[in-house]
Amino acid sequence: RGDELCVHYVDVQATTSERQQALAPYGFVCSCAACRQRSGDSEGRRQRLRDLVPRVSQVGAEDPAAALELVEETLRLYDEEALQLNALRKFACYYAFQLALRLGDLPQAESWIQRAYEHSLLCHGPAHAATCCLLDYCRD
Repeated sequence: RGDELCVHYVDVQATTSERQQALAPYGFVCSCAACRQRSGDSEGRRQRLRDLVPRVSQVGAEDPAAALELVEETLRLYDEEALQLNALRKFACYYAFQLALRLGDLPQAESWIQRAYEHSLLCHGPAHAATCCLLDYCRD
C-alpha cells in the first residue's frame, strides 16, 4: 500500500527521443523522471543498454566470461539510469547464472541464481512458476 504503480507502454531501455516518438501517435507526452531529466549522459547509457542486451547472448555463445562482464555492465547501467524493473534484472541475473555455470564457477553461479530469485520474488511473487523454478535452483 502506498507504492507507485507504473505501467510501461514503451521500452524503458530506449532513449528519451525513442520513447517520446513511440508515444507521440497517441498524443501522450511522458513526464516521468527519466523523460524530465533528459541528459546526454543518460541518452548514451540508454543507447548502450539497447546495444548490450542482444549482444550478451551473441558473445555468450563463444566467450561466457566476456558475456558475464556485459551482464555486469548492464546491471550497472540499470543502476545509473535508476531502472529498478525487477523483471529486467531477473533475466540478467539468470543469464549470468547460466554463464557462470558454463565457466564452472559454482559459487558465482549460486550468487547469480539467488539474485535472480530475489528479483523474481519482487516482480512475480512467491507462487509464480518462474519464482518457484528459481527457488528450486537455489536449493540445488
